[in-house]
Amino acid sequence: MGKKARRILQNEQGLSMILVLCIGAVFVALSAALVYAASVLTANANRQLREQEIYNLAKSFSDVLDEQLTSYTGDSADENGGLGAFINDTYLRPIMYSNATEHVFTDEANGLEIKLKKTPADEINNAEYVVTLTTQEKTARDLLTMLDDYKDKVLPDYMVDVTVTATQDGETFSYTRSYQHSRSYEENDIYYTITSAGEAHFNGYRLESSADEGDKLIFTKNGSSTVHTLNWSADTEIKIHYNMSAVAQTCKFVRQ
Repeated sequence: MGKKARRILQNEQGLSMILVLCIGAVFVALSAALVYAASVLTANANRQLREQEIYNLAKSFSDVLDEQLTSYTGDSADENGGLGAFINDTYLRPIMYSNATEHVFTDEANGLEIKLKKTPADEINNAEYVVTLTTQEKTARDLLTMLDDYKDKVLPDYMVDVTVTATQDGETFSYTRSYQHSRSYEENDIYYTITSAGEAHFNGYRLESSADEGDKLIFTKNGSSTVHTLNWSADTEIKIHYNMSAVAQTCKFVRQ
């Protein structure tokens, strides 16, 4: 009986040792898992912190540029024109940059890059902004009013994308804003063509009235006796050509 009891106790002690070893292994595994999970969470938190810092850098610099653009009106006396002055006076002039050309500013010291991209309006043809007016069912006075309005219009010519890219410690973030650029034109930067007058260019017009013939719209050309007359029966097209190579005196940027 005593021997049997001793065997039972020995077996129980063996089982207890096995249980202790198993429980120890479980705790070691759990500790390793917790350490690994903590390291992963820390790495993710650090990466998210870097990403947030990069985002804040790109966004805050974009905010600075946004203020420059939306407050710029083309005033040559505005010494704080900054990016707005460059875009309006240089980048959007076809003789300086073609419509397919992007422009990039780089500030390597601060890890910043500014990229400009422009998309021309449908009315742009080469270096001109062209508006077409039909004369059908319009009186000479109607056409006169329309032409006068277009001389003073602020016309939307380009959509400009401004992308700020920030790079730090191998992390990169880009922030893009789009702006509708519109501008006005001086009278000497505008000329007119009329389908019924062929290739002739005109740079002025006036209204003439008589009891016999009624109202007539007369197109004139500086330094020339060439004129072209439109009256009520005219059925043609008047094209207003704006010279985009000229620097815009008045402009605006509207964030989209």
